[in-house]
Amino acid sequence: MTSNHFNKGVSSNEIQNVWTPQIDEWDCWVAAFSAALKFWNLPSNHKYILGFLLDTNLKISEVYGGYFTYLAIIAYKMGLCTYLKCPLEKNLHELSYLLDETAQKETYIKVSQLDKETLSQIAVEARKEMYPRGYLYDSLAIISDTKLANNCLLYLGHNKPSFQNIKNYIRRGLPVVVYVRSDEYYHLPGDDSGHLVTFIPVTDSSNGYLILDSYRDRGFQSDKNWETALSISEKFNWDNWSDWMLAIAPK
Repeated sequence: MTSNHFNKGVSSNEIQNVWTPQIDEWDCWVAAFSAALKFWNLPSNHKYILGFLLDTNLKISEVYGGYFTYLAIIAYKMGLCTYLKCPLEKNLHELSYLLDETAQKETYIKVSQLDKETLSQIAVEARKEMYPRGYLYDSLAIISDTKLANNCLLYLGHNKPSFQNIKNYIRRGLPVVVYVRSDEYYHLPGDDSGHLVTFIPVTDSSNGYLILDSYRDRGFQSDKNWETALSISEKFNWDNWSDWMLAIAPK
């Protein structure tokens, strides 16, 4: 990314123009990504975003949405610089068994180090055990066959993406889409569903960023305690966070 593309952030009074609401219950991943695109003044319509998956065999659930890796594929197809960090233990159990001892001693491996054929075969086997997860491996197989594979990192063992990684991208002026669990983020008892929020660089914020939640308004329709849940999410301890994350920027 050249210096001409750096955008050190928007001002807090512009943030509402970047925030993107969910259209449905399952599309937080699209809305979170849309906010990152708006930050760069790029097309961000939901239908436009999902259109980049039409030539793949990847499926989207109307209950769970799509896998985080789908966003990296879409961003790559849009011609963006894409930086994806994933904890291997998160949904990728089958892959960990195939790594040799040398690889397992590393902090992370690049998807470019993995074989597309192997990933495709794992997808077939994973689908037998847990139908949707096969599409996660299918998406990694697609990534492994592109230049994006060098920027897609799978963290091994106890090594995981951290809040420090998020802050490093924010300092570079990049928006970051991250994964959280609802029971941890909102303290919603028994709700272990995943959710995506977006860190946006903000020039006049003391932290240097604001976090945009696409479910912010929709939650009032389905949860009588939503105002409390939102208040709790604002106090979330990001220093303890470690999960999937994606930073994007124009080339």
